[in-house]
Amino acid sequence: MSPPRPCSTVIMARHAERYDITDLATSHTVLLTEKGKQDAIAFGRRLAAGQTDAVLFHSPVPRCRQTAEGIARGLDTERVQVSGLSPLAWLGGDPLAIDTGFADDHIRTHGVDGFLRSWFDGLFPPERVIPLAEAARFQMRELLAQAELGTSLVVDITHDWNLMVVLEYYFRLRHEENGTPVFLDHLTVTASGAYPTARYHGREVEISRKTLEPRSPRDGRRAT
Repeated sequence: MSPPRPCSTVIMARHAERYDITDLATSHTVLLTEKGKQDAIAFGRRLAAGQTDAVLFHSPVPRCRQTAEGIARGLDTERVQVSGLSPLAWLGGDPLAIDTGFADDHIRTHGVDGFLRSWFDGLFPPERVIPLAEAARFQMRELLAQAELGTSLVVDITHDWNLMVVLEYYFRLRHEENGTPVFLDHLTVTASGAYPTARYHGREVEISRKTLEPRSPRDGRRAT
């Protein structure tokens, strides 16, 4: 019998510093600043500690690919073998806003914070915007599947909203108090123990493999 494949450490990170977005209609075309490109390389070098090989995924949005390419360069500098770098649609917003026209109209009227709070509080019809719980569990399912890829490190480059969905649902971190994730802010998911664990800035929450729901290590309630 062959030994079990090692579980990967999965990093879900926001892209590096970009230029300002001035028009929602062209937001996906905004690229990284020169500082953002260098920050991505430095981030890759920091992630290399203790790693042997890595695979990278990114949102189809060009600035996320730029970030992934920079991280790959940083990993390579530290002799971590990068075996792949490819886009994943769900890192680019799917399965978040189903009706992007509806979302954009709401943002123009109520601002980004107003849209996010209405979304996270379940005030939108599900045929317009996917409910928070469904979006969070979908992303966690994908992250846990990546933990079984067998490389020592998996890196997903995504956007602030994708991160905020996971932080709100699993960590109960409201963006109004916690702030919008900064460039290259990230969480970590590992699945080597009895329960998969998500970590973010010193906070930990265990995840049920069966239900994908958060649980606390002692009493089964959500971590606070």
